[in-house]
Amino acid sequence: MTNWCRGIIEIKGKGEDIKRFLINKLGGDAKEIIDKGNKLILHADRVLWIEGTERNCIEGLLEFEYNSQDNESYFKDDGFHAARYIDSKPYVIFSKDFNLDFYISGVEVYGCFEQEIIIKRGIIVKEIAKKFEFER
Repeated sequence: MTNWCRGIIEIKGKGEDIKRFLINKLGGDAKEIIDKGNKLILHADRVLWIEGTERNCIEGLLEFEYNSQDNESYFKDDGFHAARYIDSKPYVIFSKDFNLDFYISGVEVYGCFEQEIIIKRGIIVKEIAKKFEFER
């Protein structure tokens, strides 16, 4: 059974670029896309898998609202999961391909570690993995 690193994913960039990433890179069982212009709703029965990663996903419902006139929009979801650990390599590629910045953090309780990754313009600005111990 896989241990899951759970945390948040934040994406910053132009609203249209974030929307394009969410539509093209998130998939899942019976994925439903509702596009209401400046509001995007994605839904899957269980989770939305992030294609191109090693079993990273977002819980099955997300909403993204943006203003197409703004140069910078922001998406955040605290239902992010990664099998075992967060691999930064796919997100570097996504950052370059979609012109987006990523902040991803998570904690894997049973493995006793936490991760924090910041990627801007296709470059890893920060990547930290720290072990911790439980007080018994």
